[in-house]
Amino acid sequence: MMFKKTFMGGVLIVAGLFLLVFKAIAGFMEMDFTAANLTLEKMIPAENLTWVERLPWEVLQTAADAVILAPLYVLLIVMGVFLMVLGGIMDK
Repeated sequence: MMFKKTFMGGVLIVAGLFLLVFKAIAGFMEMDFTAANLTLEKMIPAENLTWVERLPWEVLQTAADAVILAPLYVLLIVMGVFLMVLGGIMDK
């Protein structure tokens, strides 16, 4: 069970780094790599994100906005690190 979390964490980190490297290469070549600029806000229809305004505390709304507006590569790397740490904790 722990191996699955660690493996998926590694896969997510590699995918996030892959997007980040391609974004850097596109920047050097002065090209636009649109996949690196994807956010959850761009991938999810606006009517499905109305729950953010209904959150009871402003701190939660700010945190949800930060997650929704974060680039995809950041989300992949953070989720990968989270799964790696979770797999390491559950191993002990």
